[in-house]
Amino acid sequence: MDNNNSLPKKRSQESISKLNEGSALLKRGLSDLGVITKTLAAISEDVAGADFLNEFITSEKEHFICLHLNAQNRVKAYDVIHIGSLTNSIVHPREVLRSAIIASAASVIFIHNHPSGEPEPSIDDIELTNRLCKAFSIVGINVLDHIIISTGGYFSFKQKGLI
Repeated sequence: MDNNNSLPKKRSQESISKLNEGSALLKRGLSDLGVITKTLAAISEDVAGADFLNEFITSEKEHFICLHLNAQNRVKAYDVIHIGSLTNSIVHPREVLRSAIIASAASVIFIHNHPSGEPEPSIDDIELTNRLCKAFSIVGINVLDHIIISTGGYFSFKQKGLI
């Protein structure tokens, strides 16, 4: 894992207070992320470091989140698809697809946290990502990335060539 993509281990009070601001931004379509037209590394880094994810990074339970993007790659909204336990989150592709279809998403970015602090994907994470990519391909929704966030940094499936 590169040091240049690590997230801070401790969040400042200022960052934590931005969670409230993050909720307001979500209501305006996650305008803090804007139109995703940057390079792949910048996209993953921006998403992994977005203020609205602070509560998930430090959570003691795994959360699986789906960002919904429109045809111009503007983030419309997000859904927390599942909240799991300390070590796993059981996610079924039909639940994630349902969320994206209801949101009329043209593309999606999956995000989930690892409470352990280690962002490296498990075998289950890799298998789930493969199943999701196949399911979304069938219905014509682009999967841009699957990002694992943690206090130890982030892992981008797209950056590592796994999507």
